[in-house]
Amino acid sequence: MCTDNLKYSDVTRATEHIIFDYFLLKNKTKRNYEPPVTIPNGEAVAVEGRGNYTFPNGVVIKDVLHIPKFKCNLLSVSRLSKDLQCTITFFPDFCVMQDLHSRTLIRVGKCKNGLYKMGMMGSKRQAMIISLDTWQKRLGHPSHSKLSLFDFLKNVSLNSKTFCDSCVKAKFARLAFPISVTKTNACFELIHFDVWGKYRTPSFTRASYFLTIVDDFSRAIWVFLLKHKHQASNCLVNFHKRIRCDNGGGGFTLNHMLEFYAKEGILLETTCPHTPQQNGVVERKHWHLLETARALKFEANLPTRFWGECILTPTHVINRLPSEVIDNKTPYEVLYNQKPNYEHMKVFGCLAYYKSTKTKGDKFEMRGRPGIFLGYPQGTKGHKIFDTQHN
Repeated sequence: MCTDNLKYSDVTRATEHIIFDYFLLKNKTKRNYEPPVTIPNGEAVAVEGRGNYTFPNGVVIKDVLHIPKFKCNLLSVSRLSKDLQCTITFFPDFCVMQDLHSRTLIRVGKCKNGLYKMGMMGSKRQAMIISLDTWQKRLGHPSHSKLSLFDFLKNVSLNSKTFCDSCVKAKFARLAFPISVTKTNACFELIHFDVWGKYRTPSFTRASYFLTIVDDFSRAIWVFLLKHKHQASNCLVNFHKRIRCDNGGGGFTLNHMLEFYAKEGILLETTCPHTPQQNGVVERKHWHLLETARALKFEANLPTRFWGECILTPTHVINRLPSEVIDNKTPYEVLYNQKPNYEHMKVFGCLAYYKSTKTKGDKFEMRGRPGIFLGYPQGTKGHKIFDTQHN
């Protein structure tokens, strides 16, 4: 990859790093006994010396040849991967350089006119913007104001001009619901719930509805995919104290549920017909869930039948996002009295590998199988991965 300034070209057949500007090198040595190097036009040019180049992020490339007549800078992939102990993965429009062991991002290069340009790497700022973009995808495409509330993103420059096509497609229209004036003092003192559906396309698990439950105090949410609307009542048995729900939805007012409420001392408050605004807390959560689910679906380019996974994943994510309603704490923190861990979070729809247990005793059978990351299973640690080969 040939570039101007200090943008390095990446040519896989090159065996040496080459730079044409002597003043960009450190620890320079002049050598008169270096053999000449043949450049692409067939000319043999002299090597004036060697030196080290240090990128602004601290990465050092050693023994770089200084060839003034070369007029471009060159990176040797074989030398780079060996000296820096890194992997370099090439994609149609860009390439990624990562630490071989920690998988830490070292550099991302862009492809232009068939050449992979690594850029000046000056930019710690550029690397952080890339990291910010990844975190925005992992966290369900929240706004920059929401991202600014995370401690581990405090030093990241939030570029308000950064364009996200998935966000525009998913968040173009919004519904307004009034802010609830009800004040609670403990978790599960007041619960809001509602059923969404029926959706015209059954999910991968054959669901057509989903039930959303919101704790008023912590703003924590739970979502359950349902094949039938009447199944919603069974999901409420373990939620006590006080419940506010949409009018007549999901069988919440059936006789057996009324007996359950009376037995557990639960006060049931229904809304007036055709006034979802009275159940504004859960309606806003529905809007937030659907908005985030659309962004995830567009970003991952998944078929509509995966809408269930697109809904469940934001549930996990939203519970770990700071909320102004609870003084910029996360619902998880209020509910469990500890800060959430984000190390396990991945970009929805990304390539993932899982350990195969179906090797049939074959020592040469593939142990790690590729799949698509589809979120986080409820009630257990791990990740949900869809095997495209075996469905």
